[in-house]
Amino acid sequence: MHNDRHLHYAVLRLLNNNVTISVLACISRQIHIGNDVNTPAIIQQIENGDSSAFELLVTYFQQPLFGYLGRMGLSQTLAEDIAQETFLRAWQKLASFDAERATFSTWLFTIAHRLALNELSRKGNQVEINAEPAFDAAEDSKASPDDQVDLQLNQASLRNAMLQLPVNDRNVLALAYTKGLDMRCLAEIEGVSVSAVKVRVYRAKQRLLTILEKHHAER
Repeated sequence: MHNDRHLHYAVLRLLNNNVTISVLACISRQIHIGNDVNTPAIIQQIENGDSSAFELLVTYFQQPLFGYLGRMGLSQTLAEDIAQETFLRAWQKLASFDAERATFSTWLFTIAHRLALNELSRKGNQVEINAEPAFDAAEDSKASPDDQVDLQLNQASLRNAMLQLPVNDRNVLALAYTKGLDMRCLAEIEGVSVSAVKVRVYRAKQRLLTILEKHHAER
């Protein structure tokens, strides 16, 4: 939560030093369709002059964005920097967003995807095993302590296995396990056909499974 608040307010300060609307007040006027934020309506608010409405997008997308960057194996500091840069670029280029060509989430993650790959391609750049789960897992309040330990070990195994994948495989899986992104979104972000991205996801999962099986065999 600390990282979320840090990013949230850092972006707001950079966007407009006069924006002081609290998160609670902001959430109270969110516009939803089911469980999803109605991004076209929010963007329309921004275009109508309500720049503070961008805070709604930051609030809604920051967790999925951090999750994606964490699954990519980026350090916490780099993930924060890239997330902040993603939101800033989205704000700066919002006028170029075309809702008829892509959803806002696809457009936003395309920005993050490019920034993350550029960062990972830098010579000597290091990745780290983050404390956050590699994949979202439903919490089971009835699970025994032993089951909870097993879950944590499995998550740690996943994080380690993800880091052993080639960057392109890691990237496509990191996107595939991001809530709200379907195969069509992945295809648009990757710049390939839906059938091609399905093959890439399948092959990446097979490589991940091979790594996990080898790890368990050695235990």
